[in-house]
Amino acid sequence: MRGKKTADELRAIFMKEIAKHPSWSHIRTVAITRSFATAPKFISWYAGFVCEGREMVPAAAFVFAKDLARQYDLDGEP
Repeated sequence: MRGKKTADELRAIFMKEIAKHPSWSHIRTVAITRSFATAPKFISWYAGFVCEGREMVPAAAFVFAKDLARQYDLDGEP
């Protein structure tokens, strides 16, 4: 069973991770959106990245999001 975090808690984890990676500095914030999936094995939320400029979100940020979603379900409303 996965732990639970609120959208604000998940966002804080992301922002801490973003600060560790200079190549992610164009990511300004992360939006947490509830998934429509209901099966226990599915992830319960998705991350959307808000970036400055035209740089794309690094693939590693999406990998981090997926790993985090496998660890925590979304608790409460996003």
